[in-house]
Amino acid sequence: ELVDVLNMADALCFPSIEDNYPNTIVEATACGTPTIAFRTGGMEEMVVHGSTGILVDEHFRADAFAEGIVEFVLQYFRDERMRRNCRKAAQSNNAPHRIGTQLKALYEGAVGQDKSAGSEPCLSRRGVQILRRIPAAGADSFGEQFMQFPLNRELARMATQHGGSTNVELVEASQQLVPPEQKRGGKIDVLLVSSIHSHHSHRSGPYQFSRFLDPNRFTVEEWRVPLGNDLNSKGCLQHQLAAKMLGLEGYINQSNGSVAEFDLLRRITRCAPDIVHFVDGELCGWLTPRIAKKLLGTSCPKFIMSLHQPTELLKTMVSKRLLQQYDLITPISCCIRECLESFVTTKKIVALPHGIDVVFFTPAMQKAKDEPFRMCAVGQWLRDYDSALAAMNEIQCRGLNVEYTIVSNLFPENHSTDKLHFVRD
Repeated sequence: ELVDVLNMADALCFPSIEDNYPNTIVEATACGTPTIAFRTGGMEEMVVHGSTGILVDEHFRADAFAEGIVEFVLQYFRDERMRRNCRKAAQSNNAPHRIGTQLKALYEGAVGQDKSAGSEPCLSRRGVQILRRIPAAGADSFGEQFMQFPLNRELARMATQHGGSTNVELVEASQQLVPPEQKRGGKIDVLLVSSIHSHHSHRSGPYQFSRFLDPNRFTVEEWRVPLGNDLNSKGCLQHQLAAKMLGLEGYINQSNGSVAEFDLLRRITRCAPDIVHFVDGELCGWLTPRIAKKLLGTSCPKFIMSLHQPTELLKTMVSKRLLQQYDLITPISCCIRECLESFVTTKKIVALPHGIDVVFFTPAMQKAKDEPFRMCAVGQWLRDYDSALAAMNEIQCRGLNVEYTIVSNLFPENHSTDKLHFVRD
């Protein structure tokens, strides 16, 4: 249905005043539908003014956005050249083979030639000593607070399995060594960690990453982390305090992420993959690299973090100090890359855009010339629909025949008219 809506529209009106690399624009572009947007954030690099859409310079101004729509109607309405340019841009920048080639080069470059052969136990003696210093609640037994973390539960299991003790300090280091599992020969092992977002499609966006990799060259294991705090309801307050201390505003209400990271550490110590990639790092991935490097030494995987949020929001969601622990950081747009260059060395930063299924998102048949000019807007995050409606009123005052469809959960239904359609996504 979304493909049909995007194909019905003559233009995607995208009135966000701040955004990163919106899926909606990529999806519309793949369908051959031009975009009208403000010249801000990732939109400036996604839309080529006069070629794949219109960029409006004056931010926050509905009348300026209306002028952009009028310019499109007068100069590019039913312009098949612009629609072909859009399709070509999506195929060149976001098609599976394009992102797959970039990912392949990124992962192979990250692994390099310094990867340990993995013949030694994954959990080093130094790592064991670090684990053994984790305090257990109570003198001789584990307490409820200690046991709520998955890594600590693994310690308790190891302790009781090797000698029946419930005290970590009584377990010999040699007994805590974990032999590595058999590596899958000749392939690069990738562990992808991502949060579950309802607006991320399996046809476009960051969930596409694993689909682009050659299965003959890579093995991929995916971890999905639910948003919120339900995995750690009892420790939610402690998590929030720790997130504030780390300066991670976006991490405060995502204690599920920290719980998942403890489980992830347990997985890594059993058999370290070559690469651990946190697909939306703002919400998960701030604890694992530093701890894993201390535990595993040369057997530690390479860590990659992708970042998606607009630059002003991103500044409140990342830690400059903790970013240094990553081997590579992959912002989804050049504007985010420029923001990150003040945090880490540029050698660690590689821009990597979202991919899209260009077979699913594809242009429809040519429209009849007597149809009205149709616009659509999709989504709810960072959308400024008040400006969009004000712009539409400006256009209607000029006597242009337009229809506008909004697909969102934010827009009130009582605004619908015969020229304005509202669809809950």
